[in-house]
Amino acid sequence: MSVHGCLRIFLFGANVLAGLLVTALASEVGSSESTELLLHKLPIAVPTVETLPRPLPSHRGYDEGSMADSNAFVAADIINLDRDGAVSFIPRRDVRYQRAVPPEYAGASAMPHCETFTMGDPDSKTLYNPGWPGNYPNNSDCVVVLEAPIGFLVRLDFRDHFHVEPSEDCKYDFLEIRDGAHGFSTLIGKYCGQTYPPMITSKERFLWLHFHSDENIEYNGFVVVYDYVPRPTSSVYDDESCRMEVSGMEGFVNRTDVSREKQQTVIEHGLSLDCMWVVTVADGWKIQLSFLKFKLERPNDCESNFVDVFTERTDLPSRLKNFCGSIADSVVSRSNVLHIRFFAEAAAINSTFSILFTAFREKAAGE
Repeated sequence: MSVHGCLRIFLFGANVLAGLLVTALASEVGSSESTELLLHKLPIAVPTVETLPRPLPSHRGYDEGSMADSNAFVAADIINLDRDGAVSFIPRRDVRYQRAVPPEYAGASAMPHCETFTMGDPDSKTLYNPGWPGNYPNNSDCVVVLEAPIGFLVRLDFRDHFHVEPSEDCKYDFLEIRDGAHGFSTLIGKYCGQTYPPMITSKERFLWLHFHSDENIEYNGFVVVYDYVPRPTSSVYDDESCRMEVSGMEGFVNRTDVSREKQQTVIEHGLSLDCMWVVTVADGWKIQLSFLKFKLERPNDCESNFVDVFTERTDLPSRLKNFCGSIADSVVSRSNVLHIRFFAEAAAINSTFSILFTAFREKAAGE
């Protein structure tokens, strides 16, 4: 059966279920007027299989036609069931390729003052300092990751003003920008003072932005416009992410979890393999990692191959261990989440490891 045939059956079923729900609710209310009211207010919103590419609005003179050719701009529609039972489609722009708060930073970045930094104005692709249009507040820690569509890079252009508390090495207040999707990605710069950062273009599809302020002295921050620019056609990139989620009370994290296709892409194009496993156990429990096997192709070459273990966050201050020698010790988490990163250049692609993770809980006093 074709995709459209399956969709018709699905929509028919949605209509039937909606009708049954309305009838049941109306029978409890007990009047035709109430039934009409319920029909009027009852929407059904589900993603469709519609995947026609829809380009984002043209910005700063880029050619909409060339962008429309990219299948990255996939729009999920909303199926709406109106009061007469008719089905309509409400297009909804896909914002996956604009900005997102990494799950491990969701708590801090969920503060209301962070919204102008993590969300900004999607229509104009503009981010502002936390607390905009006023000064940024004290004790801010806001993180956002900008993601470009496949085949594009992210570009930043600072506008209007830039004023962040000046200090040596920007140790008090700063805007940190990294070339990648994580807090361990290559540092592009740490910016403060009144000098505008240069125009910044990512090397891959992601930029990681972190704004931090300490407990005193506030300034009026910054305005930055982000955009997506086509990659050079002469360059080869690996656009597929390598991230795996594992959970339970016990399990394994293995080098062999990485797909053959992923490895083949790395080998054929001389790229690096960079994979992340997120290990999660029950709330209130901790995790112990035990290495059953650990053999790097280039031991003691900490640039070519290594295994990093992070807490629930993936910035460098949150790194618990860095293994790049011949031995990997056991690791114990501080919470119920650990991130395990494996990096290997093409020449070290045969590095291997196997890790057993086990959940445990420390007994409280008196138990």
